[in-house]
Amino acid sequence: LGAQIVEVRVLGDPDPVASALEGAGIGSSPGLVAPGSVSMASNASSSDIADFLGTLAESHPEIVGTAVRRTTLNDVYLHLTGSAPEPRAGGGHE
Repeated sequence: LGAQIVEVRVLGDPDPVASALEGAGIGSSPGLVAPGSVSMASNASSSDIADFLGTLAESHPEIVGTAVRRTTLNDVYLHLTGSAPEPRAGGGHE
């Protein structure tokens, strides 16, 4: 994946936001695009991500929130499979 995960919440169609992230080189393809959200791995610098997300929010008024965080093992699983791990009976993951 990348060192960071960029998450964007949107009202409406998330595809234009996903395309903008990929096109700017901020997000890696393929991202996870679901109704109301886009999640993409990124190796861009924190300042580049912050600058781009500010510009993106100005040009896409449907954006209602953004977050940038470090990649976790769960993110790797989600990006490889497209779904969360199934919980085990004891409350953990397999």
